[in-house]
Amino acid sequence: MIRDFSIYKGSVPVNYGGRLSSVFNILTRKGNNKSFTAHAGISPVSANATVEGPIKKDHSSFLISGRSSYSDWILNQMEDPLIRDSDAFFYDFAGSLNFQPNTKNVFNIFYYQSYDKFRYSTLSNYEYANRGASVSWEKHISPAFTSKLVGTSSVYKFANTDQSEVSRAYTHEYMLNHNELLAEFEWVPNMNHKVEFGSSLILYRLDRGSVEPYGDASIRNSVDLGFEQAFEGAFFISDNVDLTDWLSLYAGFRYSLYSMLGPQTVMLYEEGKPKSENTIVDSLEFGKYELVNFNSGPEFRTAVNMKAGPNTSFKLSFNQMRQYLFMLSNTVTISPTDQWKLADYHIDPQSSYQLTGGFYHIFPSLGLSSSIELYYKYSKDIVEYKDGADFITSPLTETVVLQGLQNAYGAEFMLQKTSGRLDGWISYTLSRSEMLVQGDNEFESINNGNPYPSNFDRPHVLNVVANYSINRRFSVGSNLVYMSGRPVTYPTSLYYINSVAYIDYYARNQFRIPDYFRIDISLNIEGNLKADKFMHSTWSLNVYNLLGRNNPQSIYFVPNEYFIKGYSFSVIGAPIFTISWNVKLGNYESH
Repeated sequence: MIRDFSIYKGSVPVNYGGRLSSVFNILTRKGNNKSFTAHAGISPVSANATVEGPIKKDHSSFLISGRSSYSDWILNQMEDPLIRDSDAFFYDFAGSLNFQPNTKNVFNIFYYQSYDKFRYSTLSNYEYANRGASVSWEKHISPAFTSKLVGTSSVYKFANTDQSEVSRAYTHEYMLNHNELLAEFEWVPNMNHKVEFGSSLILYRLDRGSVEPYGDASIRNSVDLGFEQAFEGAFFISDNVDLTDWLSLYAGFRYSLYSMLGPQTVMLYEEGKPKSENTIVDSLEFGKYELVNFNSGPEFRTAVNMKAGPNTSFKLSFNQMRQYLFMLSNTVTISPTDQWKLADYHIDPQSSYQLTGGFYHIFPSLGLSSSIELYYKYSKDIVEYKDGADFITSPLTETVVLQGLQNAYGAEFMLQKTSGRLDGWISYTLSRSEMLVQGDNEFESINNGNPYPSNFDRPHVLNVVANYSINRRFSVGSNLVYMSGRPVTYPTSLYYINSVAYIDYYARNQFRIPDYFRIDISLNIEGNLKADKFMHSTWSLNVYNLLGRNNPQSIYFVPNEYFIKGYSFSVIGAPIFTISWNVKLGNYESH
């Protein structure tokens, strides 16, 4: 269903907001409004199918796509009894309707739903579910002026049951609901000038759920983590103009507003003391839809593009961004139990400033394009967890987090080949990302107020993708991924006070898990190339993790009576061989 996608890393247009990260914009395609067509594929682990066609020729169309897995039979063949007793399953479904009653109006309705489940024997169970829908109306008011109105709604649900410790076994689920109205307008007075403006309004509804004991032997207490809701609004305008054949300028301004809404109970803490249940001195009560807090701020975005010839260009950009929704990473469990959190009375929104410079050159005779990009990103109020923080034992998140500064900088190199029998690309990133959490008091600092690597600091990342066409029917593809191991904090000692176990740790993120390295390879075989036939098929033979490397996903430690034992957790630590058969209506060149 994907028509195209764009990645905005350095220069992010002002119509995108609410995040500090890069933007990955995925565009779905419209269904075929002239003829009915379909394609499908099946492999030992999954199957997919897409059907599309006109509702009314040249006027309206539909597109339906779905896929599902059935991989448990492979897990049942494993020697490890824990894996043999595990389940893994996913499905997703998407559909769209497109209507174009005339040349000036286009309507689109889109729906998406997915579900993922993984059960690791009797130790843990995870379930993820997504639902999303959008309705859009694009109107060409005049040859130079276009408007687009979009309404979207999405729901993300997560459920987790953890039985790794019988006495601490629990079940937890939460839900995040995102509802947004967006209006965008585009004015193109001439071929060298484009102005865009608009506004958006988002309502977040976050049910952080309840943590409940699981099983008769669990002594865990029930905890209601609470319900949160907030609105985020923004208006934006940008101007993109080509001043000369070699120079173009982009200037954008975005102003965002945010407020958490009641009902909410906010705890007040004793001044100069760590925020904890023992230092609560009072509380504030906010009624339904009452403003709990209010934040707003400008976001300036600029970019300069210069051409030094037909094949060479330079780019310099500046981004200012704000983020009101962020993710908490639980340091107690090894499970993917990250959960979302809204900025609130105590936790400030995050903001960033990024400067990026790039050099781009094309070698036409070789069919190559190259790029070098340098960046520096300074971020404020980044949420970090305190040592030993546990986000599922108390609804008072402010008692287990601190906020600090993050500095990220690096260089990205890329070489891409798009013509000839051999095509693909090579990219390498050299980067660093450091955190600094330094408060007026010792309890407001992490790592004694000294800088430390951030959780996602990976100094070296290498990606190689290569495809070689032997002829029109046979082709070989390969993928290589290398990444430095992410930082991790190791324990140093285990001791007891009044029969209660305590663990000491080294300084934050001073060690790294082993580096990640993986090679995949595939062979694609096209069916016969007859022009006149009802159906065309393709076979794909694939090997995932060709070298069978046991790439650790995480490192975790389990305290025993007198010592701490470390474990490396890997997923798919062996070569995985698959074969798939794909078919589509029509011949080799049909779409």
